[in-house]
Amino acid sequence: MELQEIQQSFRELQREIYCLTAQNIDLSGRRVINAGRSVGGFDYVRQDELSDMNFDSYYAQLKARGLDGFPGILRDAQLSRLATLLCTSTTRPAQTQAGVIFYESDTALLRLCTGTGYLTINAHVRVDTYANRGAAASYPYQLFAASDKNYQTWISNASAWLHFAGYDSLGMSSIAGLLGTFTTADINYRIWCTDYEHLYEWHGTTLDFADGDVGSGFVIMSLGSAPTAGVWALCDGSTVGIAQANGTASNVALPDLTDYSFIVGGTYNVAHVDAARAAWETTAKTADESTHTHAVDPASTTSGTPSATQVVQSGTGVTVAGGTHTHDTDIASTTSGAGAAHSHALTDALSQLKTFSLANGGLPQHRIMSFYVRR
Repeated sequence: MELQEIQQSFRELQREIYCLTAQNIDLSGRRVINAGRSVGGFDYVRQDELSDMNFDSYYAQLKARGLDGFPGILRDAQLSRLATLLCTSTTRPAQTQAGVIFYESDTALLRLCTGTGYLTINAHVRVDTYANRGAAASYPYQLFAASDKNYQTWISNASAWLHFAGYDSLGMSSIAGLLGTFTTADINYRIWCTDYEHLYEWHGTTLDFADGDVGSGFVIMSLGSAPTAGVWALCDGSTVGIAQANGTASNVALPDLTDYSFIVGGTYNVAHVDAARAAWETTAKTADESTHTHAVDPASTTSGTPSATQVVQSGTGVTVAGGTHTHDTDIASTTSGAGAAHSHALTDALSQLKTFSLANGGLPQHRIMSFYVRR
């Protein structure tokens, strides 16, 4: 109650008293003689008692009832609980003045001093920077939203702040520094990694990909362009950063899948395995053959000396060959007989296949797709 209001109330009371004492009260011709002081609420009041009812005595009675508080003035924090203060967030009363209610004109919040903190009466969630969150014991069973942490919200169980809802938004390089501030009370704290587009979640002791985030490091086929959701890199042999489950990024050398390579299952190896020629089976051979023949044309030659000679009488009239003469021989052409059934072995050294490739052939029908890895 303001001082002017008290003074106005007192003047009105004086006017009422004057109206009662300005004329005699009709008591059917009787007067009250030698009346004592009033002691009860319905007793007659003497004029001298009313004269003693001045402002100082009236104010003293207000103070005795704890109604002496004025805006901006706290004479006794315990006796002035009906006083409502108008202030700002920088001129608020001390939190040790337990029971005092005040209104912050710059935040439009009605607060109560608890003795160890401030209780917001007209707001369901207290909003401030994370540094001003305060001790959980000072805000039992209240919600707090950090304006500098994407309005993530905690709830106090009177002994610790437990993460309630929301997620932070940070680059990969900033996540590591944040992890050092986490405790088991921050379980379910979520972080959106802006440069790799992954959602992480604190599990109480470790960080991992949140439910619904499929992680990284896997390869998919596409029709030529990168998928629209997430961050992807073409598998072209380059080295790129891949997000890890612990909130860090690791550089990984990608396989080059732009050179028409086939993909087979097995233990992963970034290096290509070169194509090889197919080897002949050890029992491989040509088909058996036994019906073919060959034409034979022996060359002309000269016979040797006779195997025997005949001695005749010398003289004229009879001519005989000399004992050392020879004869020219021309053997007629002929065909050889059929050969025996036989085959020939095949070896890599003499019957080598070409290396399988698009140029050399030997590949089945195929389609060419683009491969991307999730970063």
